Amino acid sequence: MTKLQANEDAINNLQWVKRIAAVKAQPQEIVFTLPPLAERQRFEEFEFEIRANELWMSFRHLPWVELINLGGGYYFDDRSIQRQYSFKDTNGTLTLLVSQEGHHRHKRIY
Repeated sequence: MTKLQANEDAINNLQWVKRIAAVKAQPQEIVFTLPPLAERQRFEEFEFEIRANELWMSFRHLPWVELINLGGGYYFDDRSIQRQYSFKDTNGTLTLLVSQEGHHRHKRIY
C-alpha cells in the first residue's frame, strides 16, 4: 500500500465515523433524504424499498431491516456486519455503493 492510499483510507475511515457520530450528536442538523428508488429495487444480493419515508433493506432474502438515515445520501446498517450505503444516479442509471468497516475496509459498486 502506498502512502497516498494509506492517507485516503484514513480519510475514508474518519468520514465513516463522522457520519455516524454526527447523526447521534446533532440529529436536528442532519438533512435527511431518500434515494430515487422505483418501488423495490434490487442490486444483486441487496434489495431496497422505501416505506413510510424510511429506507428498508433485505440482504440475501433475509428479513427486512430499517436503515439509519445518516443524511447526505448515506444510510447505515448497524447490525453485526456494519455497512453504509449510498446511491448515485448517473444518466438515469442508479448505482449502489456499499462501504463496510471492520478489519478490512472495502467498497463495492452495483
